[in-house]
Amino acid sequence: MILHRITLRNVGVYGGEHRIELTPPDADHPVILIGALNGGGKTTLLGALQLALYGARSRGIERSRKGYQRYLRDLIHRDADPAEGASVTLEFERRINGRPVHYGIRRSWAMEEGNLHESLAVKVDGQPDPLEAAHWDETIDAYLPARLAHLFFFDGEQIERLADEEAATELLASAFQSLLGLDLVGRLQEDLAILERRKKVQLRPPKEQKRLAFMEEEVESAELALDSARQKFAGHKSAMERHDLDLQKKKSEFKSNGGEWVAARDTLDAERASVVAERKDVEERIREVAAGPAPFLLATGLIQELRAQAARETGARRERIVADAEEARDTKVLAALAAKAPAKVCQTVAELLEQHRPQRDLLDTPLVLNAEEDFLSELDELLKVDLPRAQVSLEKLSADWNSLDNRIDALDRKLAIVPDVDALSRVQREIIALESEIRSLEEARRELEEGVSRAEFDLRLRQSALRKETDEHAVQWEDEDHDRRILDRIPKVNSTLEKFRAKVVARHVGALERAIFESFQHLIRKPKLVGAISIDPSTFAIGLTDGEGRDLPFNLLSAGERQLLATSILWGLAKVSGRPVPLMIDTPLGRLDSRHRSHVVQRYFPAASHQVILLSTDEEIVGRYHAMIEPAVGRHLLIELCADDRKLIIENSYFKN
Repeated sequence: MILHRITLRNVGVYGGEHRIELTPPDADHPVILIGALNGGGKTTLLGALQLALYGARSRGIERSRKGYQRYLRDLIHRDADPAEGASVTLEFERRINGRPVHYGIRRSWAMEEGNLHESLAVKVDGQPDPLEAAHWDETIDAYLPARLAHLFFFDGEQIERLADEEAATELLASAFQSLLGLDLVGRLQEDLAILERRKKVQLRPPKEQKRLAFMEEEVESAELALDSARQKFAGHKSAMERHDLDLQKKKSEFKSNGGEWVAARDTLDAERASVVAERKDVEERIREVAAGPAPFLLATGLIQELRAQAARETGARRERIVADAEEARDTKVLAALAAKAPAKVCQTVAELLEQHRPQRDLLDTPLVLNAEEDFLSELDELLKVDLPRAQVSLEKLSADWNSLDNRIDALDRKLAIVPDVDALSRVQREIIALESEIRSLEEARRELEEGVSRAEFDLRLRQSALRKETDEHAVQWEDEDHDRRILDRIPKVNSTLEKFRAKVVARHVGALERAIFESFQHLIRKPKLVGAISIDPSTFAIGLTDGEGRDLPFNLLSAGERQLLATSILWGLAKVSGRPVPLMIDTPLGRLDSRHRSHVVQRYFPAASHQVILLSTDEEIVGRYHAMIEPAVGRHLLIELCADDRKLIIENSYFKN
């Protein structure tokens, strides 16, 4: 099957008529990438496709007639005339006996005198075919039954739900049995149970037959009540999921607009005050150090010169003392010699003493400082002890001050981007309102769940009473032999059907295991994470083993790995179906974490089918993900809703990266 185009007229946000071309240009470019913002018509497009094919049997539509009519009535564009109504036209091609056959399906509905009327027209190779229209449900079910449509047309959020082991098992059970036609076996068994009950009734006297007929009516009423309770619960569950999705979107909007900083403002203010106090304490300690010898660090060179001068002056004083002592000694010697020796001898001795007196370089040093004797030691202590200690203290305190100052700057930047609380008040009010609604819905959900449980219990009770009544006191009647033969054979037929079901499942489950395993290995970033995937033929529970053959519990996989496994299950089921059907996915990346998105974009979408239609928001297949899938894209479309005039525009373009 190849979808060529879909035309929507006054459907949901699609006011007026809009034609969307879906044909891929060639086999190498199977992806049709359609971009739209949230609320821009993606979900409506997906629903319209299924509505065109299946009508009231579309997935997610309330199955009662009133529910379906209400759905169609609400789907008419708000500015359209209800009498004019709305329509969906789907044009596609499929091969029958090797020949391409073109179909055109137009499903339209409108209000007439307060009542909604729906019509279906079918064209085959361009010619109206009323007979095909009258039997369209049989035609489409022979190719793609409505019960299997969710394998090919689905919301990306479905993958997240299937990441739960119980939901995955339920999907496998229902989808695989539908693929094999075993759901028909189930319906046959239900028909046999009805036949068995009726035959047992026929064996009873007229009075008891009336009683049994009344009990059967009670069972039917209980079944209807249970079906109604389940529908209400399912509808309520969908409403909760929508509210939860809206809440997550609002929280994302709140966060993206700086809401998380608003919530953290008090914490940031308190932290800033604490850091400012720390910095003030460091400043006080710097002042204390500065009040000591630290300022002399600015004149270390001068102090060293001062020390050198002091050292020279000290040496000069010491040399002067020595010189004075030597001169006094020489004077005494010459005086004593003059009294006993001739003058010539005294002169000679005086010259000899003068010649042999030591040279003292510092004698001529001027005494500029004329400091005390201990001044030099004080300068040495200042240079060797006090100033190095002050230097270390100042460096550490300066580093502490800079670190604290940087922290204050960082906190100031964070506080600067905190938006005005008033700017986020609307979003906050909406979040609070949604949370309140979800709490109310949760309470209602529990009540509805209890209602379903009560309806199930009531049905089991009435069924048990009916079985007990039909089994007791069987009375001989004119058709007893024939009816009893039927009654005797029904359990045997049921047993045969069960054996048939088990053998059919056992025969084909291996192909499904291989398809899912191959798909998972193709997608996963860790090819050795899972060594094998098995499916229990009776319960359809999924079993995983690691590369060494050991059991790998489902819950040990990360959330992203479970979502990839869910994707592999859908892909594997589509493969074993053997049906060449296009794939259409709304919000294709759902809530898949960023680590696994690239593998889905590169490995799943281009290979998932011969035609893959992706309905993406501006936060999904954009940037590097768009670059990854671009080689496989055959057509770009952008759906834009103009807020002012409420018109919708479809362009052959895409989000700007």
